[in-house]
Amino acid sequence: MKSTLSHITLSAAAHRAQGVTPDEKRRSARPSHAVVRALSMTMGAIGLLAGSPAQGGDSFWTSSANGTFSDPGNWNPGVPGALDSANFANNATYTVSWSADAINAEARYNASGGGELTWSVGGANTWRLTDRLVVGQDAASFGTVWHTSGTIAVTNTSGTGELVIRENAGFAGFSLRDGTLIADRITAPNGGFTWNFFGGTLTTTKGVDVGAGGSTVDFVLGSAYYGPHAAVWNVAGGTNIIDIGTGRFRIGHNNAQGTSRESATLNITGSGTVMTNSGRFFVGADNSLSNSLVVSNGAALYCMSPNDTIIGTTASLGNSTGVVTGTNSLWAMQNSGFIVGYAPSNTLIVSAGGRLTVASYAGLGWTGGACRGLVTGMDSWWDVGGTMTIGFGAGSSSNLLTVAGGGTVRANDLVLGGDLANSGNSLTVSNGNLYVTNGASTATLEVRNGVLTVAGSSGNVNADTLTVANGSTLKFVADVAGVTRVTVDDTLTLDATAKLDVDLTGYGSAGASQELVLVEYGSKSGSFAPGNITVNSPFETILGQDDDGRITLRRIVDLLAISNARTEGESGLVLTWYSVSNNQYAVSGGSNLVGSWSMVATNILATPPLNVETVTVETATGFYRIELE
Repeated sequence: MKSTLSHITLSAAAHRAQGVTPDEKRRSARPSHAVVRALSMTMGAIGLLAGSPAQGGDSFWTSSANGTFSDPGNWNPGVPGALDSANFANNATYTVSWSADAINAEARYNASGGGELTWSVGGANTWRLTDRLVVGQDAASFGTVWHTSGTIAVTNTSGTGELVIRENAGFAGFSLRDGTLIADRITAPNGGFTWNFFGGTLTTTKGVDVGAGGSTVDFVLGSAYYGPHAAVWNVAGGTNIIDIGTGRFRIGHNNAQGTSRESATLNITGSGTVMTNSGRFFVGADNSLSNSLVVSNGAALYCMSPNDTIIGTTASLGNSTGVVTGTNSLWAMQNSGFIVGYAPSNTLIVSAGGRLTVASYAGLGWTGGACRGLVTGMDSWWDVGGTMTIGFGAGSSSNLLTVAGGGTVRANDLVLGGDLANSGNSLTVSNGNLYVTNGASTATLEVRNGVLTVAGSSGNVNADTLTVANGSTLKFVADVAGVTRVTVDDTLTLDATAKLDVDLTGYGSAGASQELVLVEYGSKSGSFAPGNITVNSPFETILGQDDDGRITLRRIVDLLAISNARTEGESGLVLTWYSVSNNQYAVSGGSNLVGSWSMVATNILATPPLNVETVTVETATGFYRIELE
């Protein structure tokens, strides 16, 4: 029986491939009465009993009032069956409700005089269409279809189920306000873009091709215009083209709706899944809150507008998130800049091999504060073709970008703390990679107003030039193996207020290296003033700032080492050792290493980096040691 059914129900796509429309095919090649009778004996449960319309035929909704889909009194010639098309053409405003699941081949909305049709399938019910759902098949179609509850599934095993909006021009529109819509494909071949997504869940698996037909329009995913409804669009396959001219794709839109807000989410997932958007792209807009974009599992999103892509616009309430995660997942701004945070408390995450590329500039915390960025995991990248700024304008305080666990950030220039009136902006590289370089060797990493922290020992920090100014801090946090060296290919510039903070509490045992290279540079202007240097260490250290193109930190063991000793005259011995600012030392002597020691010189003030003290030798043999008072 399954093979017979398959033979009879050639899909509309197959008919079109043969150059025959579905309606013509049904009128000219309906199955014989013998086949229909054979089917009706075993398939009455799906609407093929006597009294149904002819198999593969059209059935028309006749009532202009609200009614139930399964009521034969609302149809001519009867309730459509599994092989039939359900047609809605009344010029009225009415609601069709479902009391149980239903299955049809096609459904069409073709009202020519306006009105609104609401499909209320019901929370537990599914209306399955195995071929197409057409909203506005005729050029004269005018009006709106609303889907408000339950599930509409336009799918088949071949993946050719299709929601078509405005098939032959016209002015019909489709709006998802709640419930679930599943479609293999969605197309709008004649533009006009009359597709509204106020709430509910949409899943597409084979692609979307919708647009404005050369016009400029906005597309909204999630809106409280008709009350708070969470909106989720799962893009799970195919090529997806959103052509809205220079309009705006907005994830989250609750303009002027008071405190009634629900989140909106766009999930683009799966290897080979690609979405291209022609207009501006906003995650969180217009009085909305807690919206999100997730690009995962090898999917790609291309934003083609020359205008900025934004997470958290000025008009939003913040707390929106953009995530790119999974090997070969990509979010690319092909022609524009990228801003995280005109509003406060927005987040960007690039992880597990995801890639984010920006053709122009980028900002984390543009005019909004407390924004967070995280690039983590091997082969995770955020690449910026222009200048990246962390904490750009007024109000953009307490923003933090973390590059960790093998993640990489690369920028042509990078400014940490763009506005001197702000505070608390930070960039932390924790076993990650930061490259501020270009082919001309002119890229600048400028710590203008904030803290650059380099943590761990397995990362890379490389800049053509590095500037630390305005009381900003360069901080190193060692792990058991040491620190990550900052490499400055050209000039390191330190103004008189620049600060250095080194935390060695996590450094290795007494057998660890006695020298840590903090910064390696081509040339240097200025130095860290002694009062601006903080070293948190369980052992004595000495900082060298002009050590053959390096800033180094040397470790001094518990019994302070004498670096050099030489005789002077008949009874003088000159002792030299590394010293640390603000320390005070003493020299003691003894005839052997296990006996008693006596003080030879005390109250010796430090003269870093080296102290030199001459003592009088009174015996032919003896030992001397340096002590910290």
